[in-house]
Amino acid sequence: MTKLLLNLVVVFAFLCVSFESAAQSDVALATRKAELKTLSVNLKKRDEIDRKQAKEFARRAGIPVRRELPNGRVLELQRIAPGIGPVFYITNNVDAADTVSTDEVWPGGSAGLDLDGSGMNLAEWDGGAIFDEHPDFTGRLTQVDGATSVSNHSTHVAGTLIGGGEWFYAESRGMAYAAHLDAYDWNSDTAEMASAASNNLLISNHSYGIAAGWLYIGGPPPDTWWWIGGADPSDVEDPNFGYYDSETQLWDQIAYDAPYYLIVKAAGNDRTDIGPAPGELYSVIDQNGNFLFTSTLPRNADCAPAGYDCLPSASVAKNVLTVGVLGADG
Repeated sequence: MTKLLLNLVVVFAFLCVSFESAAQSDVALATRKAELKTLSVNLKKRDEIDRKQAKEFARRAGIPVRRELPNGRVLELQRIAPGIGPVFYITNNVDAADTVSTDEVWPGGSAGLDLDGSGMNLAEWDGGAIFDEHPDFTGRLTQVDGATSVSNHSTHVAGTLIGGGEWFYAESRGMAYAAHLDAYDWNSDTAEMASAASNNLLISNHSYGIAAGWLYIGGPPPDTWWWIGGADPSDVEDPNFGYYDSETQLWDQIAYDAPYYLIVKAAGNDRTDIGPAPGELYSVIDQNGNFLFTSTLPRNADCAPAGYDCLPSASVAKNVLTVGVLGADG
């Protein structure tokens, strides 16, 4: 599983060192504001069309646009990609690690840096709105896009980013526990990212990606595993792994136009998605979440056979920081 706290160690280190050494005037000069604002406007228009098409597709197919899977992950239809079909976003982070050493750069830490994120503004795009009444966010959270569908996943990620630790105990505080967070849901993410980057946003976290390959659901067979990599018997590997699509190019364009803006992207949870045991029944699901049939046909584990080709869509972007797993051995 992707370990969000590893993302945030990198995020926090970047906040504490690189960002504080870059003057705001330098950021403004280097950022291509006009290009980003134009891109944001154009993408918002595109997203309005995409959203209408997605809702119409879901209506015809008799499926919800958004759903929570039995294991708590969020799946939401984003767009109908020409020549590809329905594209869903799915939350990536399920577990969070407690083995990192960000506390060493906090006030009183062994590094002697006394850093807590004060004066910094972070952003988070995720699977829904954040529960802003949580006491660990008091006065330091803005739901910028007005999203109202509260997500446990989004709230968990926000806590890992900026949680103050006052509610339960100090050890539960977030990586940059004195920073401010601008929160967005993942709908119209690229348009909002371009707009925020034009206003000198320096860093954002994205713990989601497109659904690809095997999905571990955790129920009894055939719902222990779902396969969404294609219904044909020859579909033994999801073509979305390693695919540099038009949406990925947009992420790279935004980062290029705002060279001080760091987009931190979760690699995904696919490295551990090995699929069912040989002969075990599983469900074949299409990309819009519809059940098609059950099967025992062998299909490749995600990242098989050599452990590579694990990154779908925007995780292969060239100008973002994609963060993978933190294993038990470091």
